[in-house]
Amino acid sequence: GAYNAILAGFARAKGEALIVMAADGDDPPELIPDLLAHYPNHDAVLANRSNSEKGFGSTLTSSIAYTVFRTVGAKHIPKGGSDFLLVRRELVDNCLSQGFGSGNTLIQLVQQATRVYTIGYTKGRSKPTSWSFGKKMKLFLETLNQFIPIPFVRSKPINFEVETTTDR
Repeated sequence: GAYNAILAGFARAKGEALIVMAADGDDPPELIPDLLAHYPNHDAVLANRSNSEKGFGSTLTSSIAYTVFRTVGAKHIPKGGSDFLLVRRELVDNCLSQGFGSGNTLIQLVQQATRVYTIGYTKGRSKPTSWSFGKKMKLFLETLNQFIPIPFVRSKPINFEVETTTDR
């Protein structure tokens, strides 16, 4: 899924900063220069969904989820959430060495930051999602489990090994 793709990208990336952006057309690439402008002074720069063209139900449920995460101790999580962001390489390396827990990888990553800057934007209306209510609930519970233990939720670290090949 999306989070495994992000982790695979993290494991292969070489730069001093990494940008995560969905490929569904919801996030405006025009915001990338703004993310980069704030990078030198911050560990993470989050593009925050301050407005959304998505339906009321989607907006309400994500707002509730992020409020719950902030209530149980997630720091730096803006009200509208953020899955479009720039992070310093050291944060990624730290999480890769510890092993990412199951759940929202980006929330776990942002917890490592000390200096965070947030830029608001309007989230576009994407194509229909393959995320069922059940998948979303599982992600919510696994992410919540990163902050408070939930007996029936299993969360084990996800480690990515990168194989390197040499050309002959």
